[in-house]
Amino acid sequence: MGIVSERSVRVLLHWGEGRRLHVRTEIDGTPVQPDEEFPLGKELSSSYRAFLDLHKGDLGTLGAAVGGAVFPGAHGAAVEALCAAARQRGEGVRLVFETAAPDLLALPFEAARLPGGLVPALEPGVRVLRRHPKAAAPPLVPIPGPLRLLAAVGAPPLRLLQQVGRSAPRSRTGTGRRR
Repeated sequence: MGIVSERSVRVLLHWGEGRRLHVRTEIDGTPVQPDEEFPLGKELSSSYRAFLDLHKGDLGTLGAAVGGAVFPGAHGAAVEALCAAARQRGEGVRLVFETAAPDLLALPFEAARLPGGLVPALEPGVRVLRRHPKAAAPPLVPIPGPLRLLAAVGAPPLRLLQQVGRSAPRSRTGTGRRR
């Protein structure tokens, strides 16, 4: 079954007072719950490359840390429920991370894990985007279904077969007959 519609999840991030991360999640334009603000884990506050060096390149740990930051509490639960419902209905999900802070835009959102362990970027039908708030919003266009090809195979024209037959080498049996 192809995707017929696409749901929208918008995660707005910005730095709050005291370098606390401010998170607002909207599903189809409706806020999930009141915005949350909390300190970003000190391991992620420098750079995700430093985080990977510290954890010997473990992407699962990185995904859990990024997911814990951008999908806190009820925000993550709501996104997880939406992904499950969209999968059952054959809908797509456009997951947009929006921030004006360059250091937040550099976070590897594609590695983010939801509280139940689901990585949205690896789910079929989920598009993960990052954008600056002043950038134009991408159009809401359903993702096309799988590519389907129709190929017709037929025999070459009879005239071509007759020409090939005339130029065929003589048989090696010595009879001189063509095959």
